[in-house]
Amino acid sequence: MLSPRWRKVLRDLWGNKTRTVLVVLSIAVGVFAMGMIVSTQIVLSSELSANFAAINPASAELYPADFDEELVQVVRRMDGIRDAEGRRGVRVRLKVGPDEWRILTLDAIYDYDDIRINKVTSESGAWPPPKRELLIERASLSMTNADVGDTVVIETPDGKQREMRIAGLAHDLYKEPAQFSGRVYGYVTLDTLEWLGFSRDLDQLFILVAENEGDKDHIQAVADQVEDKIEKSGRTVYWIWIPPEPGKHPADEIIQPLLIILGVLGALSLLLSGFLVVNTISALMAQQIRQIGIMKAVGARVIQIVQMYLGMVLFFGLLSLVIAVPLGGLAAHALTRYLAGLLNFDLSGFRIPPQALALEAAVGLIVPLMAALYPIFSVARITVREAISSYGLSKGLFGRNIIDRLVEGVTSAIRALSRPMRLSLRNTFRRKGRLALTLSTLTLGGAIFIAVLCVHASLATTLDDALTYWNYDVEVEFSYPHRIAEIEREAKSVPGVVEAESWGGNTARRVRPDGHEGPNLYVLAAPADTNMIQPTVLEGRWLLPDDENAVVVNTCLLYTSDAADE
Repeated sequence: MLSPRWRKVLRDLWGNKTRTVLVVLSIAVGVFAMGMIVSTQIVLSSELSANFAAINPASAELYPADFDEELVQVVRRMDGIRDAEGRRGVRVRLKVGPDEWRILTLDAIYDYDDIRINKVTSESGAWPPPKRELLIERASLSMTNADVGDTVVIETPDGKQREMRIAGLAHDLYKEPAQFSGRVYGYVTLDTLEWLGFSRDLDQLFILVAENEGDKDHIQAVADQVEDKIEKSGRTVYWIWIPPEPGKHPADEIIQPLLIILGVLGALSLLLSGFLVVNTISALMAQQIRQIGIMKAVGARVIQIVQMYLGMVLFFGLLSLVIAVPLGGLAAHALTRYLAGLLNFDLSGFRIPPQALALEAAVGLIVPLMAALYPIFSVARITVREAISSYGLSKGLFGRNIIDRLVEGVTSAIRALSRPMRLSLRNTFRRKGRLALTLSTLTLGGAIFIAVLCVHASLATTLDDALTYWNYDVEVEFSYPHRIAEIEREAKSVPGVVEAESWGGNTARRVRPDGHEGPNLYVLAAPADTNMIQPTVLEGRWLLPDDENAVVVNTCLLYTSDAADE
């Protein structure tokens, strides 16, 4: 049978259901927030890493002049190369409406049954793509206004149009999600590419290094060796691309800061939950001062009273875990599924990570106990005389300090205040500790709300500033050079076009002082008086019309090509 003090705890819990619910919900808020954020971070990071590793992402990408499969075999046999694969990519237009077209990026893979790097898998329908038909990347399908089995119209750069059937769906995690790029991705065979009027030669070379796969410097050194090998065969390498963080999904650098922000908000929610627990327990202890006095009068010791009320808080924590753990897991799964959909990968299923469960248990049990220690100990040490004679009004000490006298003076000076109003204002300051906790709780809650609004406004402003840097609406790329006057005249003749500029661009390599060449750079040639960008010049000046041997570089170049010392 339960001892009398534990029966009292159960009667208190059951007898005041509203208070019990409020305390449990106060604790559950913090547990839910932390559980959701931590579960999302763990599941999203692990699932994204596992899915990305499964496609065997390339260590580096090289874009040489047209080559064939024989060159791929040569590269595979090079020292330091674990594997290599060649592809060809072209851009065409896809008709998605009566007068509406979208860019369709078509990849032609040499052997669909032996994809070794940046693996593409079958989602549904035919595999590999039948001759003169195509597969659509699954995330792009909604942008085609078509479905599997439908026939679509493709227009090549020379203006020829072909009808092609969508034979199935493919899944390519390596591609930038269509929601962000606005492009449709498709897959065809080399025979189909030739039927469309393109060359069968390959123009993309993916390589995997044999060791130190996470070392960017090592990957660069191996890629340089491959570049030298290709150039010795008489071909030009136009571009080399190495992931900023080899082996990690490109979106990881965006997801992690987002999860950090959510983690900070979760920690603030936990702190707010602690303040709510302190307030609630303080109010409970104030209500039961006389009961504590009676218990001490019949022999209860301080430690027994502390254990009793800590047990009550522990029970509150257990109830909060029952509510918060499953809700936090469901919310984390929903958030993770949403983010996984944006990044175009699949989750393995619903799960709550053990690390998240352990953290939730610690938050739900330890934090409330720590928050309740002070109010419980402060009341448990009260004497029997003080407890029985207490009326809950600061033990008759109001008016003995400067704050009380200031409140007394202000309320007495304002003649318009009624007596009940004056009493309520004075009573507000009788328990200054509780008042401080209440104000701190309200202040923290308001601060969290304001912080969320400020982050939202700051992000929107930053995006607007980034978009105003490129001060144009449409960019058109040509497959071969055109006369500037001709294309600008044609562009300005289109209704609604008020300005047009012609830019050039090509790849280049920096020659270091020791004679070695740096990685490939892309150089844009814009008019000196361009209106199409609003550059932010951090140091030096912008280009002048008479500049011949001058260049303006962005800050990324200083950090990636060790040019900062020049």
